[in-house]
Amino acid sequence: LLIGKYTITETISGNVISSTMSIMDVNLAKLSSIGNSLVSNRCYFVYSDPNLCDVTGTVILLRDLTNINTLLYKFLQSEIWIENDCPYKGDPNGIPIPIPTQMVTLTKVN
Repeated sequence: LLIGKYTITETISGNVISSTMSIMDVNLAKLSSIGNSLVSNRCYFVYSDPNLCDVTGTVILLRDLTNINTLLYKFLQSEIWIENDCPYKGDPNGIPIPIPTQMVTLTKVN
């Protein structure tokens, strides 16, 4: 089982947008591996956030075989039913996902 923790910061200001670094209970992790999650040069994680109307999705980390210091990140949001008690129901912007929702290149830093 792989558990992913993350901190998302604004590029210019460095302000923290979202962080799960303080979560110690693995049952509360928002990113965890899916069964046999390592396939070829890809690793699959499930993203689940009970604080945001139980939004879920899949995070794929794809190893760049030409550069061992980079990974490609992709998020695929699952289709969800928004319950009536969700504060984002009817919001034209939808549920704010606190992780990148487009493809991103992650670069290893020391």
